[in-house]
Amino acid sequence: NFVETNFEKGANFWEANFNEIAYFWKTIFKGDIIFIETNFEEEADFEKTEFKGEADFTESTFERTARFNNATFEEKATFKNAKFNGDISFINATFNTDATFNDTEFNGIAYFKDSIFYSLATFERAKFKGETNFNGTKFKQMKFNLSIFKYLVYFEDIYFNLVSFVDCTFENM
Repeated sequence: NFVETNFEKGANFWEANFNEIAYFWKTIFKGDIIFIETNFEEEADFEKTEFKGEADFTESTFERTARFNNATFEEKATFKNAKFNGDISFINATFNTDATFNDTEFNGIAYFKDSIFYSLATFERAKFKGETNFNGTKFKQMKFNLSIFKYLVYFEDIYFNLVSFVDCTFENM
């Protein structure tokens, strides 16, 4: 339980296994945070968390619901090859620099509603297997090249400067 914890420097959770609910609600990470190959067996709650350094969740697995609602990513956010087996929500999240979700699997509902991506957001080769919602999201530049959407996807009231959907697959639309 790291609710409202203030990490003054970076933190390393590489290959950590959280077998209970991981509470990082309103936590502040002032340095780089590493969650590479981390396994979250229960819920992961990062609501209102501030990531002031780079946040790296490469190849992490979220077995249940993961919440990043109202989270702020000041530096690069990487979720490359991550697996979200439960629902994921980034509602009202802010990404101030690049956000990478390449090769990521979204096996439940994926909410990015009303989020802001101030730089490049890449979802290349991502697989969205549940309902996906980007309504109200603002993108400076987004790439969904080679991504697969297996269920309903919503892009209502979104704003973007540059978008790319090269060789995407949309099923059950």
